[in-house]
Amino acid sequence: MNTVIGEFDVRPSRTRCGLVTFSDVAWEQFSLLAFPTADDMQLAVARTPQLTGGTRTDLGLEHVRRMLQRDARQGAPRIVVVMTDGRSEFPSQTKHQAAVTKAEGIVILAVGIGNRVDRKELRHLASRQEYVFEVDTFQALHSIRDLLAIRTCHVQKEEDEMMMQGDQPLPAEELLTSKGK
Repeated sequence: MNTVIGEFDVRPSRTRCGLVTFSDVAWEQFSLLAFPTADDMQLAVARTPQLTGGTRTDLGLEHVRRMLQRDARQGAPRIVVVMTDGRSEFPSQTKHQAAVTKAEGIVILAVGIGNRVDRKELRHLASRQEYVFEVDTFQALHSIRDLLAIRTCHVQKEEDEMMMQGDQPLPAEELLTSKGK
């Protein structure tokens, strides 16, 4: 994750990053306002332990949504990168939280790590198919660093183009009732 953070111009007036980790519970490791530079943030990420236990992706999405509502810069794209190494314990709640998050205009990129992830769930999490990524191990995250950075940097442009072409995302109620495509 630190290699991806290094790709951004992190400062209060440009790019803000926060970190929420989740297992059986969701924890805000640091808010969008916590660190003025990428270096400071990278130190905090390096000190963040990987949680063990369950996979409550739904709680992580709910928590990060509250953080964005509280701390996001007005008019800036709101982007969430969900990294998971397992299947959500409550898939229907995860699907619901993803739909609510996207309905609030938050773009979700989904990264599956390892062989225990559910590809269908990753597709439900991500705002678009192009926002789904998979790697074999945490160490392999570096292999998608550039692509992940490019996707996050171009989200606003891609979303604007999508709206101009009439290719609008499904409304939240359709996302909630969709039976997997």
